Amino acid sequence: MDDGLHTLKIILDEDACSAAGRAQYRAKCSCGDVSTVADSAMEALIAHSLHVETRLGPPNPGIRVALVMSVMILICLGTYAGAEIFTLSHGLTGTAAALMRAGSCIGGFAVAFIFMVSVRRFVGPTRVQPSNRSNRAKAEEF
Repeated sequence: MDDGLHTLKIILDEDACSAAGRAQYRAKCSCGDVSTVADSAMEALIAHSLHVETRLGPPNPGIRVALVMSVMILICLGTYAGAEIFTLSHGLTGTAAALMRAGSCIGGFAVAFIFMVSVRRFVGPTRVQPSNRSNRAKAEEF
């Protein structure tokens, strides 16, 4: 995920070019952390992507977790309210009404759990996947 703090700027470094006798590219990051000299623009791009991978972690899911919890509570309340409406409209009393309410609560919890599991990947990653690929493998993708 990009946090907007790491914008790449690739420039042709004239000082390094004259010293090396060939074209040298410099990848500058907007965060000010990295300024890498490379032999090609692709190598500069790869160096910058490796820098960004080390800086970015899983996002803070705070508000998204609160939103998921709110929707889960609304699902449970909705199923209970539906059971109450059904109980009153059909004139259920006693054990039948209690079973209807209990069943709606269990059903509401089940639907809320299914909802939570289905949206968990959108709330936040559980861990950062380290990159095991080499620079050459990344360059071949481009």
